[in-house]
Amino acid sequence: MFFRNTFIIKPLHLAKDDHLTFTVTDDERTVVIEIQKIPAEQRQKGYGDNDLRISATIEIELSGKRKVQFLDLKSPLSNSVQEFIRPFGLFLYETVIRFIKTFRWRLRNENGVNPIRSGGGFAYSPDGKEWKPLPDQVRLILQWSLPVPQQYSPKDLIDVQDLVSVNIPEPVGHELLQEAWELRRTATRSALVIGLAAAETGFKQFSSAQIPTASWLIENVPSPPLTKMLQNFLPQIPTKLSIYGRVLAPPDEMIKIINKGVTIRNEIVHGKKATVSSETVEEILNAIRDLLYLLDYYDGHLWAWAHINPIHLNSLIASAKPDKEASQ
Repeated sequence: MFFRNTFIIKPLHLAKDDHLTFTVTDDERTVVIEIQKIPAEQRQKGYGDNDLRISATIEIELSGKRKVQFLDLKSPLSNSVQEFIRPFGLFLYETVIRFIKTFRWRLRNENGVNPIRSGGGFAYSPDGKEWKPLPDQVRLILQWSLPVPQQYSPKDLIDVQDLVSVNIPEPVGHELLQEAWELRRTATRSALVIGLAAAETGFKQFSSAQIPTASWLIENVPSPPLTKMLQNFLPQIPTKLSIYGRVLAPPDEMIKIINKGVTIRNEIVHGKKATVSSETVEEILNAIRDLLYLLDYYDGHLWAWAHINPIHLNSLIASAKPDKEASQ
């Protein structure tokens, strides 16, 4: 029996594609995920022009007794059927959430915290072709934010699929940054505070992963200021990737912007600064995003190099070996 959970999400940039299909594995289960643009005639009230439909499908082997139950489901569902299907619905929901977070991380979609606008379209099918809705389905109403236009290759999409399949999730720093980005124009002080927390958490998570034997100290002992750790500690960390054999601190301009953010954050939390402009917050959050992708690169994600601001990349290249391209 096939089970499918379908959701409406606000824009993820699909480049020129109207329909994308991915196959991911999780705990020996295979899930087929489809993302597609919603035709104008199918958009319900409240949908945006660029909203998307995403579905996750799984095939489950049923016993003879279960097959009989699904031949004639009626509302309300029996307790037995509800208990049977609930884990599958939750599993598909969580897989969709994890997939979208990985998609936005890998492809630099700058959107919000909650990746679902509405959903709960839970259905079943004996053959995976003709679908019947499950009675008493639950609908979720969540929020999303706006994406950043981008282009990507088929290899990028395969990377998303592979990251989900091997259960490499969006790092906590990136997840926190999504929250900060969502607040950057409506709650600038909160956005800045969360953004700096994203940078600090991201660096600690990265450092612990590179030096497992020191993870307890890194996570529990009070740390020096973030910019000091980036300038003095980062170059000493044995990383999976390097730049011409070197682990470089972030460029001076990135450090300068992040340090400005730290200063403003400290003034905010001590009640010395009442306001901060959205332009300033965006500048700082973008620098933090570049930092997090630089850490991703050092952590072995070769693709992260392309997500760093070219100005910062040029500075790194010049510092490592001025006359050659960066080692990737």
